[in-house]
Amino acid sequence: MNKRDVKGYKGYYVTDCGLVFGKRKETPLAPTDCRGHLSVIICNSKTDRLRTYVHRLVWTTFVGDIPEGFIIDHINGIRGDNRLSNLQCITQSQNLRKGSRSIYDLPEYVSINKKKGNRKDAYTYRRKVNNKRVTLKTSTNLDVILEFAKNYED
Repeated sequence: MNKRDVKGYKGYYVTDCGLVFGKRKETPLAPTDCRGHLSVIICNSKTDRLRTYVHRLVWTTFVGDIPEGFIIDHINGIRGDNRLSNLQCITQSQNLRKGSRSIYDLPEYVSINKKKGNRKDAYTYRRKVNNKRVTLKTSTNLDVILEFAKNYED
């Protein structure tokens, strides 16, 4: 188990297993569950407090800054598994595609987006055509979009 100091917060350190230790404590901080993601509060003083997700803290401590437009994804899909070996830096669209494939078993290039319309939700099927993202089908019925995506041929 490797451990490193948390940049900017003296006395705190993080392990590559996803544990956060605080000032003068031999036991890890108790994280709070925030919609499946674990978060902790670290502080330098009574007024300088930071609530942060453990997976983001592990990544920034061991790998470095998270580029703009990227997120930290749990490879195995378990949000509480914050081991460094289970984390990857991907774009939001890659993360959505990853979710779509696991839920709908669609090809990698398929993107289904649920949008709030005037009265009903609208679903769209998009693909890259000549390096441009093109909407090929829109419907208020998700089953119609899924059927279209499965039957679509170049």
